[in-house]
Amino acid sequence: MVFEIIILLFGIFAVSRSYLRYRERLLTLPLVIFWVSFWVLIVCAVFFKDWTSSISSFFGIGRGADFFLFAAILLLSYLCFRLYVKLEATRQDLTKLVRAISINEKRMHLDENIVRLNSAKPDISEEKF
Repeated sequence: MVFEIIILLFGIFAVSRSYLRYRERLLTLPLVIFWVSFWVLIVCAVFFKDWTSSISSFFGIGRGADFFLFAAILLLSYLCFRLYVKLEATRQDLTKLVRAISINEKRMHLDENIVRLNSAKPDISEEKF
């Protein structure tokens, strides 16, 4: 019974964090729906163990806990893949941004040198010759 209470409290905490992140506009509505559904499913799985056994037998897995362990491993693997893809895209965007900034700074530096050279032209008059 202690385990169920801990999972219930953690589920409530996780749902509240998801809602707060949505209010801060750090999560989109589909992501909030996903995470709230995920935590409600976890809490239900802990309180209704017969339900998990029937789901696992449908998929040909012996115990309900084994099914959710396999599902969690698959979900975590997929989320790691998505995170890697997002990280790689961010790295490429950052590289493009740094390259563009560098090129612009070099152009500005060259333009400053051209202006300085043009304004410092020697005064060549006929009187000096």
